[in-house]
Amino acid sequence: MRAFTILILMLLIAGQEPREKKPGRILLTLHSAEIPDLALVDQNGKTVKFYSDLIKGKVVIVNGFFTRCNAFCPMQARALVKLKKRLGDRLGRDVFMVSISKDPLIDTPEMMRLWGKDYGVGAGWTLLTGPETDVRKVLRDVVTEDLGTDLHESLIVIGNDRSGVWTTTDGLQRTDRIVKMIDDVARTQ
Repeated sequence: MRAFTILILMLLIAGQEPREKKPGRILLTLHSAEIPDLALVDQNGKTVKFYSDLIKGKVVIVNGFFTRCNAFCPMQARALVKLKKRLGDRLGRDVFMVSISKDPLIDTPEMMRLWGKDYGVGAGWTLLTGPETDVRKVLRDVVTEDLGTDLHESLIVIGNDRSGVWTTTDGLQRTDRIVKMIDDVARTQ
């Protein structure tokens, strides 16, 4: 409780105003940032605007990954495949998954397409790469990670852009718990 009180006091002293939930803004407990609308490239080589094409008005699951990862990424990919199966026809209609490469110099659209083929990536699940500075900005602002192939967390971000409600969870936890979080976020107005 003391740490929470200190945090509140620090925010007040720093002149931070309360953050409001609204479309186009990600708001987590200790993180708030405008969602970048930068041009990135998907696994099919198509240029997409991150916010306006993939996030705006949708319920989304966002995570970082890289194709050469041999630690968390394969485990998380398998967990996302289970989630994809569990969501069924909701994926690509009611819920969308977006995975952003943490290694954009290596992860070309072709590399991501092959990786996606191994994991059954299809409609409703977009893999992204692009210019290093743009990918870094999206990762930092949305997933709160940075570029690099160092050992990283299995964090996923779940958000409802219509309501501005966002949360995070471990992407390796039980599928039914993740589905419940998605459903809870999706129900928010």
